[in-house]
Amino acid sequence: MIRKNQNLISLLLVIALVLACIPVKNVSAEDIPVYTAANILTDAPLYVKNQLKARNTAFSIKLELNKKIEITKDTFDSYIAANSTGDKTAMNSIINSALDGQFPERDYGWDILEKAVEHTEDGLGNEGDYLINSFHGEYGCNSVPSMEMGGSGSEYFINIKEITFNYSFEYFTTKAEEDTFTTEAASVMKTLGLSSMTSDYDKVSAIYSYIAENITYDNEHLDDDSYTLKQSAYAALINKTAVCQGYASLFYYMAESCGLDCRIVKGSSKNFNGEWEFHAWNLVKVDGKYYYIDVTWDSGREPYEYFLEGSDSNKFKNDHVVSGLDDISSGDHYHDMSAYDISTSSYYSSKTLTEINNASVTVKNAVYDNGKCSADITVVLNGKKLIRNIDYKVTFTEFKIEKGAKSGKGYLNITGIGLYQSTIGKVSCDMTDASAEETTTETKEEKTTEKSGDNNKDSKDEKTSEDKNSNSSEKKNESSDEDTVINAVFDQPVKKGYNLQIAGSKYKVTKAGKGGTLTITGVNKKQAKVVIPDVIKIDGVKYKVNAIGAKAFKGNTKLETLVIGKNITKIGAKAFYGCRKLSKITIKSKSIKSVGGKSFTKIKTKAKVIVPKGKTSKYKKLFRKGGVSNKAKFSTK
Repeated sequence: MIRKNQNLISLLLVIALVLACIPVKNVSAEDIPVYTAANILTDAPLYVKNQLKARNTAFSIKLELNKKIEITKDTFDSYIAANSTGDKTAMNSIINSALDGQFPERDYGWDILEKAVEHTEDGLGNEGDYLINSFHGEYGCNSVPSMEMGGSGSEYFINIKEITFNYSFEYFTTKAEEDTFTTEAASVMKTLGLSSMTSDYDKVSAIYSYIAENITYDNEHLDDDSYTLKQSAYAALINKTAVCQGYASLFYYMAESCGLDCRIVKGSSKNFNGEWEFHAWNLVKVDGKYYYIDVTWDSGREPYEYFLEGSDSNKFKNDHVVSGLDDISSGDHYHDMSAYDISTSSYYSSKTLTEINNASVTVKNAVYDNGKCSADITVVLNGKKLIRNIDYKVTFTEFKIEKGAKSGKGYLNITGIGLYQSTIGKVSCDMTDASAEETTTETKEEKTTEKSGDNNKDSKDEKTSEDKNSNSSEKKNESSDEDTVINAVFDQPVKKGYNLQIAGSKYKVTKAGKGGTLTITGVNKKQAKVVIPDVIKIDGVKYKVNAIGAKAFKGNTKLETLVIGKNITKIGAKAFYGCRKLSKITIKSKSIKSVGGKSFTKIKTKAKVIVPKGKTSKYKKLFRKGGVSNKAKFSTK
């Protein structure tokens, strides 16, 4: 009980009780909702959630408390003394010690935030993990208590009158962008027919296939830390390009919105160099069990390999390490996933498979282009349209065309995968020849899925890539000004320093993203002819091949003909040392500035070197310093 002659000191403690070092903008007092101890933890989370959905960057809530905590006279006197000298450090230390263990309410700000973003199964895709993964940069909450200290005789106290919790956030997207995203997502989900589907499996398959087929990895902005939109579902759906968090957020939104239970999982995955890097993927519930999916890694892949896999599946066990689920209160800590019944094996491991033989197949817009075939294919079985790369895979086997014709006959196999088995063989279709260069061409039973540059394919796949490289690049005029381009698709983002294998050759990334560059460092097997490409398109981004690494082709005793691409500026030491059969070198580049020592030592003495016009004198001097014999013939033809 407070006596009338008590000494009262009003306190406004901010520094001592700050829970997160964040900038806080001013919020008008009349806009701050007020709660009591009885309802703040139940009612305030909804208000905070709505502020986050609205992408508000600063807002506050207030707790009316009027909580008295007893203190000693010594504490009171010490505070008075510190206050008289203006020693704020001592003042805050005294108050914190007095309140230690008796003031849990000061942490309510974080407790409320955790409740605001907690995962639910309410069919709302823009809540839970989606909200957590919308935050960018510094975010959090600080508490500002308003107190008074008083007492007399032997009774002294601190009265905590109220606490204001100030929140501050940065987001990847604006409210306007979220509105655009929501409208487009609703349109896509309607087109997919998700609302009419009753099977978890059908819903997951439709969403996964849509994202994998329509979204590409954002290699262009991968190393651009200022471009944070790439982390968002908005970037994935609207711009059709994002990084792993954007992929995972988009899948989460669509899955939750159609009644699936889904989470965004954080952890690490192996890059091309075998190094572990941060990664995000999903966990989704299908038929009572949870399975891992990684649509980022399956983007552009045919067929999919990271779809509905278990925790012990080799696909995830060998190259994914789970950290857990996001903990909003700590960036370095994750919630474990023990509450989830995660299958140890693939979804398909115990399923009875259906024969695909009796399915009807329709093929439209079939195109052959330099060893690569593509087509729009529809497969229907028992009235159900099957999903490519989930229910079946396509293997193009042959393309026949008459000399001078622009189209011919293509042949392909449809093979059941997932819940289906067996093969529909030699399906024929009309096929246009986009390259129009050969009279009769057969593909190497090329899977449209096995694109050059897939670092995780086996040796058989590498052979296919080499054949494609040969088909596309060697047909070009060696002295042509037209770019020699190789297309490559990878499972993971490409970064500076990575070593890649593309179309049978080895490259090192010297600059990643837009304006990227590569150094060719060797080949997988010795060849009689090597054409160093001008450009390699990696996931749609152009990378110039501008250097040949030291010892890249050293000792290639089969090499006879070499074409040096138009973007090469540097040739490393001993790059072609000991290529004793090398007798013809065609140089397309007009900007070679450096040829390393002994680069061409021990090649054919009378080799023919074809150089660009106006470069004969300069290149003769440069290449002879690099080991080309004085008996070699330099010309422009």
